[in-house]
Amino acid sequence: MKNDENALKELAKGKKVLLVDDDAVILGIFKNVLSKYFSLIKTANDGDEAWRMYRKENFDLVISDIQMPKTNGIMLAKGIRARNPEQSILISSAYTEEKYLVDLLNIGVDGFLRKPVNLDNLFTTIFRVLKTIQLKKEQERIKFKKYANAILNKNEEVTKSNYQKVVEKKEEQRVKETIKDFMYNLQLKDPVGYKFLQTQKASLIDSLNDLSETYDLIVYKNYDDSDAFELIVLNIEKLYSTFLHFDNLQLEAVELGRLSEILSKVVLDKDNTEQLEAFDVLDFLINDIKKFVIDMFFEETVEDTGYFYESLRDNITLFGTLLEGKAKNKVDEDDDDLEFF
Repeated sequence: MKNDENALKELAKGKKVLLVDDDAVILGIFKNVLSKYFSLIKTANDGDEAWRMYRKENFDLVISDIQMPKTNGIMLAKGIRARNPEQSILISSAYTEEKYLVDLLNIGVDGFLRKPVNLDNLFTTIFRVLKTIQLKKEQERIKFKKYANAILNKNEEVTKSNYQKVVEKKEEQRVKETIKDFMYNLQLKDPVGYKFLQTQKASLIDSLNDLSETYDLIVYKNYDDSDAFELIVLNIEKLYSTFLHFDNLQLEAVELGRLSEILSKVVLDKDNTEQLEAFDVLDFLINDIKKFVIDMFFEETVEDTGYFYESLRDNITLFGTLLEGKAKNKVDEDDDDLEFF
């Protein structure tokens, strides 16, 4: 059972859940149980509140009751499906609500949780849905990598600053170190730094939530909210400042600083095609950063921070390239695998 729980935690890392129920007690129980696995959980007390939240934020999984005031679970599921056909949705229902199941099957929800909810059923159902979500994300990652390679054209020399060349040389010299070793050595050799990390965990989660929610708000407002965009820059700078405290995250800190500099020069223009395309890359970057921070500081499962550094560096370069409009005509329009966006 312990291995199964670890597998569920692994699948749930970095995933964002919306829980919807008008019963505060049930909502609290759901949140308490799922918080063992998910770091990012939002709650709504009825369908109307859930719909407002969904329009402004991205969620990996929505779990909703059927019978609720204002907007019930069926109408909520229909609205979500219309907005995002790929959204994963679970419905919690009592036996007395079986008359609704045909409608929900027609909508195409991903599963049902019977009330009162059995923990084993909750575990297996969420595990199954998360495996499907993870598979989709891996497919998107493969397509994104092909897209990024085509845009950057790896056969061409990418212009790099002298500072970048220095940090990349340091990267070649960096010895692989597991996060377990990193935490042990930090506690042993730098107790002040270790204490700093412990005090920063709440702030890190706040920054991750703010990053996701602020980006979602910008999309919701059709890329026309400069105040929200400034918050993205601010939270990237916060992460940059935190990373600077740790020797084996200096390279990642440099890249976050570079991303902050690029973002600080952006003037939002919803009619700028290159900027909109670049913002799709920014969405991917934010999700990558969020996953790494959770893996690194909370789950402590990172084997080698180098993988993240390379991905971060390449995707920030791609982001800057698209913003400058240098990527035109570099993508092979005949390659069906590049239909990422």
